[in-house]
Amino acid sequence: MLYCENELDDQLNVLAAIDGFADGLDLGGAIEIDQRAITEILRGMRQDFPAVGGSGNASPFKKAANFLCYFVANSPIRNPFPAAKVGDDIVRIPNHQNAMVGLHIAIDSLHDASIHRDDGVIALDNRIELSKHSYVDIIQACRNLAPQTHFHIASVLLEQMCYRTNPNASYPTVI
Repeated sequence: MLYCENELDDQLNVLAAIDGFADGLDLGGAIEIDQRAITEILRGMRQDFPAVGGSGNASPFKKAANFLCYFVANSPIRNPFPAAKVGDDIVRIPNHQNAMVGLHIAIDSLHDASIHRDDGVIALDNRIELSKHSYVDIIQACRNLAPQTHFHIASVLLEQMCYRTNPNASYPTVI
């Protein structure tokens, strides 16, 4: 879904994901999208990939985290979602709309992704699941992500959330 061979495919995938998210909330086309911000997200996530070897050698966690950070930082969705659709606890979070959509796209991109490790290839068969409490806290934590300062923590967060629902993919614990 992300990091396709060409930027246009990524753009279509991201716009379709935003549209699908809006449909799921029954927003009726009430999302204001800054198309220029979408372009900046897709260019930035490729040009400034913060891992050794670039995006081509990166784990799906790092790819999803980099996208998430660029999405939130560039905030392509200009209007907040209505409280009637997302709840009072979320609507009070500044930039909740971009944190929510960016997180959902990142989670969707990790579902069925593969991890290439020395001991083989492991598929992330199970989609990340979150309690409402965790979801609200994560939206709060993601509301002002920036690629330069939050990439690594976002990557670890996504990785650990995947391991929770895909325990077979986790490395052996050390502490």
